[in-house]
Amino acid sequence: LVEYFVQAVDASGNVGMTSFKGAFHEGVVVPTSAPGTDPTVGITGTLFNDWFTTGATVTVSGGDYTATVDGIAQDLSSGSFTIGADGVHIVRIFGGEPDPVTFAVKVDTTNPEVVILSPAHGGTYLLGQAVPADYRCADAGSGVQSCIGLVPDGVPFDTAAVGSKSFSVTATDFAGHSSSASAIYHVVRDLDLAVSPALLAVGDTATATSPVYGTFLSAVIDWGDGTTCRVGAAAECTVTGSPEGILTATHAYGAPGVYAVTLTVVYAGLTLTDTFEFVVVYDPSAGFVTGGGSIESPAGAYSLNPSLTGKASFGFVARYKKGQTTPDGNTQFQFKAADFKFMSVAYEWLVVAGSRAQFKGTGTVNGSKAPTGEYYKFFLVGIDGDLQGSDKPDAFRIRVWYELDGEEVVVYDNQRDEYANSDAATELGGGSIVIHSSKK
Repeated sequence: LVEYFVQAVDASGNVGMTSFKGAFHEGVVVPTSAPGTDPTVGITGTLFNDWFTTGATVTVSGGDYTATVDGIAQDLSSGSFTIGADGVHIVRIFGGEPDPVTFAVKVDTTNPEVVILSPAHGGTYLLGQAVPADYRCADAGSGVQSCIGLVPDGVPFDTAAVGSKSFSVTATDFAGHSSSASAIYHVVRDLDLAVSPALLAVGDTATATSPVYGTFLSAVIDWGDGTTCRVGAAAECTVTGSPEGILTATHAYGAPGVYAVTLTVVYAGLTLTDTFEFVVVYDPSAGFVTGGGSIESPAGAYSLNPSLTGKASFGFVARYKKGQTTPDGNTQFQFKAADFKFMSVAYEWLVVAGSRAQFKGTGTVNGSKAPTGEYYKFFLVGIDGDLQGSDKPDAFRIRVWYELDGEEVVVYDNQRDEYANSDAATELGGGSIVIHSSKK
């Protein structure tokens, strides 16, 4: 009977071994001498946990013998041979008694391998971002005994403070070999874009600022009017300070409108975007808007009872008086099915651009302020569909809300699923909206 070993290594480097005994019939190697005395066999090398860590030298003496390793004949002319390849090797000595003499030699001369997938080397992550560590250890010889990182695999790595950081993993195999790998990554702050002033006349200059951290690949501001500003490519778009930098950019708007300003900063492996809503650019000489009529209030418009629908009536006027930077006028809106009546108390701004007028202000609902004790806020969009010979219908939108703990609580919006600066509006069921040209 002979004892034989089976070794299996999976994709992660885990090693399993077992041994069996069974009858063996050698059909390849024939002894060069008749059976004689038992061979004297010696094995030398550095041993750790039954593994030879720098190779093994097998010495055979006491007679004329032949040897095989894993079925391959060995040169015994010098009385010894060396096994240097990693693995579990089956050695057979022929020519002695019993014939053959069989034993196993386990060799592991190489260090385990470490691969770190997350954090990515050179990658960038957001302050406080929860990203799980992802790493692998493998060993094709004795197998991985331990694979230890700064945090266990699958547990978020450190993003608690900004700066450059190192994440290391150390692997040890059963033969005592070890190796380590590390990944350098960077943690940055999120953007916080602000634009001032947020209300300005055509031709005036707006200034955008935001903190930016560390080394980025690109930083671009989109002013919302079709123009952009790239740091490093324009004098009006700069970053001062490092690593805690401040981005500053300036822009003069040439046309009235309500603009969303967006900053996009690209790092290695991370893109940050922040949007400031909204910059309002007005032209006091651009005219004024009046409107009166009704719409069919859609389902979902009235928050307290979204199922209510029916006729809602409105009337408004908004204009800039000569020499003023705040518009004047009043707005009324009534949805009888909900017993909902809004009346403005003040305007903040008015923008007239083409066939579209939009203004924002404050007011009351059914004669009362919001539950917070402040006035309700509102904006109104009026579209003069037949301006300049067009045959499009007039349209109207009003949104009424108040703020609670920094969040908007919408009371009424007849285009609830649309964003604030959308052109979406409800076609009038009666009446008209008229944008009046200015008198130069």
